[in-house]
Amino acid sequence: MTHPVIEFSGLSHSYGSKALRRQVLFDLSGRFDPGEIVIVKGPSGSGKTTFLTLIGGLRATQEGQISVLGQRLDGTSAQQRLQIRRHIGFIFQMHNLIGALTATQNLLMALRLHPEIPAPAKAARDLLEQVGLSHALDKYPREMSGGERQRVAIARALVTRPKIVLADEPTASLDGKTGKMVVELLRDLASQNGSAVLMVTHDARILDTGDRVLEMEDGRIRAA
Repeated sequence: MTHPVIEFSGLSHSYGSKALRRQVLFDLSGRFDPGEIVIVKGPSGSGKTTFLTLIGGLRATQEGQISVLGQRLDGTSAQQRLQIRRHIGFIFQMHNLIGALTATQNLLMALRLHPEIPAPAKAARDLLEQVGLSHALDKYPREMSGGERQRVAIARALVTRPKIVLADEPTASLDGKTGKMVVELLRDLASQNGSAVLMVTHDARILDTGDRVLEMEDGRIRAA
């Protein structure tokens, strides 16, 4: 029997307090399995990004249970969640690259936490070349276009070979050809490493690349 990479039940979340309290997620339950690509779509404000940050341990669980790679997230400290996040690759709309480091150095910084990966310099260069950045290995973020910075961020998330990839609009700033290439890289990672990939997207071009599509509306999962 396949054990889920991510499992959650009764997951609810609110912002604010007292009269200003607003619930954004309502009693979500489900699971994601190794090697599975799941796409989450839905209108702005439906709770997609909040859901992603809870699954990734970037936000404390308020109600319900979350298990990631066999470890419970609910009830854990910020330090415990940090340790779990070492096994997760994050791709966000804001690239969050370190401006003082080149593209290669940004990847090497991520690899410092993963001494088990051999030849880190080669791994960084190889992956940057895979995303079409062989010309930008030594460029700084300020010297790149928005699409190039996004590709560096994607390469940084994948270079550590994470067991889970959480991606928020990973293809939003990419042209069709590059977006397809990035999705293929994510599919290869899922296939080769047994990684689960969860993508939040509005990009209709990539909806057919997932094994499942979940639709969120008003903080609830409407379809699977």
